[in-house]
Amino acid sequence: MLKHLLYLILVLAADAQDQQMSFIDAHLPIQNPDAIVEQFKTAYVTANKPKIMVYINRDLVRPQREAVQTQVVQRSTQVIGDPIQQPTNIYNSGYQNGTQFQYAPPAGNGMGGERLDTRSTVQYVEQHNNKGVASLSDFDDRQIQELFAQRLLQAGVKMVDQQIATTLTQTYAPQSERFISQVAVPTPGDDVNVVKKSADIVIELLVRNKKVAVYTPAGEECRDIFELTATAMDVHQPGVILAQVSTSTLFGLNNRATRDRSSAILSELEAADIVDQVSLGLLKNFNF
Repeated sequence: MLKHLLYLILVLAADAQDQQMSFIDAHLPIQNPDAIVEQFKTAYVTANKPKIMVYINRDLVRPQREAVQTQVVQRSTQVIGDPIQQPTNIYNSGYQNGTQFQYAPPAGNGMGGERLDTRSTVQYVEQHNNKGVASLSDFDDRQIQELFAQRLLQAGVKMVDQQIATTLTQTYAPQSERFISQVAVPTPGDDVNVVKKSADIVIELLVRNKKVAVYTPAGEECRDIFELTATAMDVHQPGVILAQVSTSTLFGLNNRATRDRSSAILSELEAADIVDQVSLGLLKNFNF
């Protein structure tokens, strides 16, 4: 009897979970993924199959030295001249009450005594934009990139890896007999040139965990949701945005009427599901 009751409880719990997931799936913002991929595929072929590069939670290129802010640093040091050697000649100055008094010239400072040595140097000031997101390890970067690129690859997109492209197009100094391998010689604008030669479109992904309030029958709960913003930009028309989408806009978090339900749905979704929805949303809004 007890085993039968436990089995019934497990069945009811599984049914409730299935119903909950069915409800969540029914309220996903993108309900026709295959149609969106096919629509993007057609537009992509019409646009002569541009190569696409994805980068996550970082700047596309490192700041170029000629564009980096500098500051002048001045250092002052009080320098004492080198002491001259104590003279060895000691002169007797006389006797008093049977005690001999001796005199020696005092030691002096060489090089003209004390002086103030002041030097000025120019230092580069590292500039870091506050993106509001944490930097990712290579493994996490690859994981998110793989999830996001699935729909792009399904549409036949040519994907470019920035790290490999940089390695293969890097400038090297002529090999010397004293070195086992060639030495990389970075030149100004290297990172920019790699992007321009390797890709036609870049997609910036900004990801982070965000805490939201979710209302449940037991009361208000604070839960983490996976938040993602994707922006596609044209490399050959600097500054031109081809498409942009975020979880907040896609799921209705910015809408007061749907915010509570959207927060509850997002808190139940896996990160992979959210990345997939944002990827589809970006393909839907793409304007080549």
